Amino acid sequence: MRGFLEALGFLTTLPVQRSSGEVWKGVGFFPLVGFILGGALLGADSLLLGRLPKGIESVILLGLLVALTGAVHLDGFIDLCDGLFAPGRTREERLAILKDSRAGSFGVAGGFLLLAAKLAALWELSGAARKAALLLSPSLARWAAVPVILLFPYARREGTGFAFGRAGMKELLLALLLALCFAFGFSGAKGLALLGIVTSSALLEAALIKKKLGGLTGDCYGAIIESCEALSLFLFYFDFGGGVWRGLFS
Repeated sequence: MRGFLEALGFLTTLPVQRSSGEVWKGVGFFPLVGFILGGALLGADSLLLGRLPKGIESVILLGLLVALTGAVHLDGFIDLCDGLFAPGRTREERLAILKDSRAGSFGVAGGFLLLAAKLAALWELSGAARKAALLLSPSLARWAAVPVILLFPYARREGTGFAFGRAGMKELLLALLLALCFAFGFSGAKGLALLGIVTSSALLEAALIKKKLGGLTGDCYGAIIESCEALSLFLFYFDFGGGVWRGLFS
């Protein structure tokens, strides 16, 4: 229960009591917290369905997700865009940019394109595929951060993300079990393929970041969650829906 509350408090704005310095205990519960976020989106979608134009409804759902997460992952994505794409910078300068609270031109452009991509995906999705995407994309994206946290070095000697270094095989196996349950229950072999694609994308992104920064930071974890969430939403458009979840939603 302590680990679950740590994950819930770290990944959402829900008022839960956490223990300072023990955030690593929540790593194994990342997919479950994502599933809870997805449940909130699915519930909101059901309430709004048919009452508003689809585009406006999709904007409201994105706003709800940003509010529930405190925009912490989105902030990390914006910071990473500024740090990675700034031309002619050293590793130390890029890391300093990541710590800067101000958003630069690359960050603003990247954040806009990310939200536009999510909005476009939601706009196109309908029926069972839309419901499954809303429920499962947040979970798959938060799972994708777990192997990245465990397999790639941290770029600094301090910071919130540095505490994740204490997570180990126990947390990885728990997160993997939860992700497999959600993915396989969602669509059998198709769900496992979706999980594999999202995971591979996260690992590739982490490797590219490590090449530039020598490691990852908390902002990088948030950026990977955001990009994998957008990727997952798009994959639902290509008929990754089906199985148990389609039966429930149709």
